[in-house]
Amino acid sequence: MRARIVAAAVACIVVSGVALAAPITYTFQATGSGTIGTTPFSSASFTITVTADTTGITVISPGLMYNPGLTSTIEIAGVGTATFTDPKQVLVAQSAPGVGFEKSGGYNLLDIDNSSFATYDLSTSFGPATDPAPSPVDQFSNIATSLGALTFTSYQDATFTAALGGQQIPTLSLPGLAALAMLLLVAGVLVLRRMG
Repeated sequence: MRARIVAAAVACIVVSGVALAAPITYTFQATGSGTIGTTPFSSASFTITVTADTTGITVISPGLMYNPGLTSTIEIAGVGTATFTDPKQVLVAQSAPGVGFEKSGGYNLLDIDNSSFATYDLSTSFGPATDPAPSPVDQFSNIATSLGALTFTSYQDATFTAALGGQQIPTLSLPGLAALAMLLLVAGVLVLRRMG
């Protein structure tokens, strides 16, 4: 009887260490002018797509959080699609309220301000939310991509959406792994006690 209680308790600890990872896609759409590599573009629609995982969301302080991208691409009408070669992330500042596409480490590239971000936490589907005058275009300069350095000289009429999608994947957290090790240890001790 005691062995069953111990096993049930350890199983509860293991289950509590399981988190559900969910893929999420963040999309920034706007119109802009600039260059990518040696190719200029003018008043071209573009779409930045960041794929991430909800388990990556990190809270910096209350109301300020980011999620690192697993991949980040930009599709520019008339030019093609490029992959950003340096890590990118999506940040939300609920107090601003706004959401941003940025280089890892907090270097803003495209920020969209909209009151609807006041309660958004990057973990769910969202939008669309728009901003006719996104910022800070001057920082979106010489950003490395697979088609060469990308620089915007202007952008406007931005829209943000997020789509939670795909199958949720169970992952075992570090506490869950420790609990699993404890379960195996307890099972081994119980087997040795019965044998001895």
